[in-house]
Amino acid sequence: MEGRVSSEVGELSFRLLGRVSAIRDGTPVDLGPPRQRTVLAALLLRLGEPVPARHLVEAVWSSTPPGAAAQAVTVYVSTLRRTLREVRISGDADGYQLEATPEAVDLHRFRRLVVAAGQGDPESALPRLGEALALWEGDPLGGLGAAPLVARSAGALAEERLAALRHRNAMRVALHRYSEAVAELSRLVTEHPLRQDLRELLMRALHLSGRRDEALAVFEDAERVLRREGGTEPLPALRLLREEIRNGRPGKATGNAGGREVVAEGRPQPGHPVPAQLPVDTADFTGRDELIDRICHLARSGEAESQVTVVVLDGMAGVGKTALAVRLGHRLSLGYPDGQLFLDLHGFTEGTLPLDPARALDRVLRDLGVPGEEVPPTPAERATLFRTIAARRRLLVLLDNAGSEEQVTPLLPAGPGSLVLVTSRRRLPSLPGVRPFSLGVLDSTEAAMLFRRVAGPERLGTVPPEEVDELVDLCGRLPLAVRIAAARLRARPTWSPRHLARRLRDERRRLGELEEERRSVAAAFQVSYRQLRPAQRKVFRSLGLLPGPDVDVGAAAAVAGSEPWAVERSLEDLVDSHLLEQHLPDRYRFHDLIRAHAATLAEAVDDQTERRTALHRLLDYWLVTARAAVDRMDSNRTTESLAVAHPPRHVPTLTGPGEAGDWLETELANLVAAVERAAGSELAEHSWRLADVLWRFFHLRGYLDHWVATHEQALDAARRHGDRWEEATVLHNLGTAYWRLGQLPCALDHYQRALAVRRELGDRTGTARSLGNLGLVLRRLGRLPEARERHEAALALFRRLDDRPGEARALGNLSIVEELLGDLDGALARHRHALAVFRELDDRPGEARTLGNLAILLRKLGRESEAEEHDRGALTLFRQLGDRSSEAMATAHLAAGMRRDGDLAAAEREQRRALELAEKVGDPGLVHEVLLELGETLARSDPRAALAEYRKAAEVAESVGNGYQRGQALERVGDAHRAMGDAAAAAESWRQALACYQPLEVPEAASVAERLAALGGPAATSG
Repeated sequence: MEGRVSSEVGELSFRLLGRVSAIRDGTPVDLGPPRQRTVLAALLLRLGEPVPARHLVEAVWSSTPPGAAAQAVTVYVSTLRRTLREVRISGDADGYQLEATPEAVDLHRFRRLVVAAGQGDPESALPRLGEALALWEGDPLGGLGAAPLVARSAGALAEERLAALRHRNAMRVALHRYSEAVAELSRLVTEHPLRQDLRELLMRALHLSGRRDEALAVFEDAERVLRREGGTEPLPALRLLREEIRNGRPGKATGNAGGREVVAEGRPQPGHPVPAQLPVDTADFTGRDELIDRICHLARSGEAESQVTVVVLDGMAGVGKTALAVRLGHRLSLGYPDGQLFLDLHGFTEGTLPLDPARALDRVLRDLGVPGEEVPPTPAERATLFRTIAARRRLLVLLDNAGSEEQVTPLLPAGPGSLVLVTSRRRLPSLPGVRPFSLGVLDSTEAAMLFRRVAGPERLGTVPPEEVDELVDLCGRLPLAVRIAAARLRARPTWSPRHLARRLRDERRRLGELEEERRSVAAAFQVSYRQLRPAQRKVFRSLGLLPGPDVDVGAAAAVAGSEPWAVERSLEDLVDSHLLEQHLPDRYRFHDLIRAHAATLAEAVDDQTERRTALHRLLDYWLVTARAAVDRMDSNRTTESLAVAHPPRHVPTLTGPGEAGDWLETELANLVAAVERAAGSELAEHSWRLADVLWRFFHLRGYLDHWVATHEQALDAARRHGDRWEEATVLHNLGTAYWRLGQLPCALDHYQRALAVRRELGDRTGTARSLGNLGLVLRRLGRLPEARERHEAALALFRRLDDRPGEARALGNLSIVEELLGDLDGALARHRHALAVFRELDDRPGEARTLGNLAILLRKLGRESEAEEHDRGALTLFRQLGDRSSEAMATAHLAAGMRRDGDLAAAEREQRRALELAEKVGDPGLVHEVLLELGETLARSDPRAALAEYRKAAEVAESVGNGYQRGQALERVGDAHRAMGDAAAAAESWRQALACYQPLEVPEAASVAERLAALGGPAATSG
């Protein structure tokens, strides 16, 4: 039976054009509470389409849904599945799709009938429209309360009904059934007094039925209402009709073409076909729901009635512009009863010249009923005639694949009430009255749904969601790529999704995998590339050499070998052509697949020397600029100028530590990628040079993972090329990284190997530095006499070299060891000596670190006020320097003084501030230390709260494999348990701490063993 879903359990139909309901065998079905009915309505509105779960949440709840909203939607869907046994609701927690015949839903049956009415003559149109309008039983989406779905969709649905009513009365006028038209239009004008298109049709019907004065009265009433309600005037079309009625010539407009008068019908006459040229809608179209709603609202709004609406959908090749435009055209076609025109302008079609305006206008005029012999000869005359005809019609014009504004402008209707949809790979900002919408790729949920729909449920029925997610990510969530990949999987029964993913993971062959017989992602990109000017092509190819994710003008100019101002213009042109994205001001990046295409073009350049030189220029740019930025951040380490083969023509002006740090943060991913690219190329020297520049930044900002990764790559490259000097430098820097990570044996090993190479090379400065850092590790390991020996040797060597900064650092390190050995007065003297040297050198980072160390020592000496003064001085300097790691530690130390003074609230406040800063830095060792300080403060009043912080510290240390710090945290976990009276838990925690300490041979092991012995438990554990 038509309009029903039939099955063994009955016949089922759905109503949206009134109260939302389901009818089975003539009996209403209990659909549950309003929110559950809202979920059903949302699925029925997008019948046969996947609806993301987040859209269902947004349909049901307001802007702040409850935390369990997604779970509630899952429950609603599950209940609907049981209740509506005749239909299939597929999907999972990511999204759902209701599958039923369109005839089973009144809305979709209504739309089918209206479309059919628009494609026939007036005689056949009227009964279809009557059948369609009879389906309405009240306001759409009734019974759903204040659900956001109603606010978003009910108005648009009501507009569809109004468009069908307007169409019915236009057909009545065309068939001379004026009394029927006047009766219904009078009621509609009363209900919608601001709708001028209805008034225009009513005026025409009245006049043609001989009621001229009443027709003019409709215009006068329109003037009064519009001025009172909105402060506006009647549109030119309504004024023109009034003059035509006064002159006794309604329904026609005249224009001049080629010196002769051409009469064009203002509305299609009986028997004249209305063009309905929209291509078939894509059956598996997926996503873009919010954008479709926005554009539909724009097209149907009252504002759109006052002028032609021009919507431009621009975006990269393959992003789905045409599919979206066609879907919009079908969704909106009811509002444009005088015809829907479609033209492919071939702006970006391989092997086809763009359609020039003269030929386009010739086609349009013939489609609108102008006989071929009456089409004017010149483009200007054709455009004039088109505007004359279109001025009195409500047309939907879809101009696909536009290459420029010049192609589009002559095809824009001049009168109000028409809609033009334009698609283009370029932005078209100069079109009059344009409403631009730039399309991006699909979101993850939409892309996965599209892949599943194209591949088919039989291929992906049991495939885990994460496998589909990886596939669409490898396709860059570009609709064309997703469709091709899914179609290939569907066509190859022996392939699994994992097999396809393995093929796509190889970046060198990915584009080759994304092609089938008639479609190719690379071919689509190549058409866009060929439309570029030579200068733009050169920049595009050059950017294919980039190792990192994005680029600024300086780096782009370096790799292209051109002036920055010229390259910036090309970059902006590439953005307008959707071959680049500008995701941040003055920063540019590729879509992943376009990056692969640019890399292919770069590799295809015949001159290999040219490619190598371009990469050399880029690496030189980053090396010089990074050195300048790091020196600006860490002013005490200013070094000799770098000698490079290609000095940059332009480098950023970095006026202080803050700007320098910001530049390094922004370029971080590029700089790390540059080290990796250089290490595997003929330019390997840049890998260790750049790594050696960056370690200070990594140290200051706590980027320990990047530190290790870049230096391991640089070390391999230095060894392959036999550069012993750089091998020692990288070994030394790696030792420092592992020391920061708490991996003390590894740090000791790297420093010892660096020391051996430096002694072999006779590098006395390097030897002194490695000796000093060996002393730091030995001190942490509790081997204090050995640590003092290394620091004394480093101090003596620095003094022989007259290296004052080195001398100051050695003094500070030696004083800490002496402090630990109990010589507090000697340590204080060395600290003050070091501070004087740092101040003499204007080395503010060294001064800040020494002030902090002095504060610790002064507290041990009971000189609390001096200690606090030094802590605050250190904190001020660290903030000025942008050294966030040290700022966090200094804040924690200052808070420790507050704790000792008994101000626990202030101490906790400052320590939480330090913790927030440490977490932003991302330095796990620093986070661990601050957590221990915070725990110690909390332990004074609430051991249970302290226990929670200590456990967090243990987890942080375990996550990076730092055994020493994990032991520290577990030791304090045991202390907290003991304070809470749980001796067994305390003993177990101390055993675990001891197991961490013993392999490191640190002095803390003995202290923990003594506590265990005091409890009568074993001193060690095998775990």
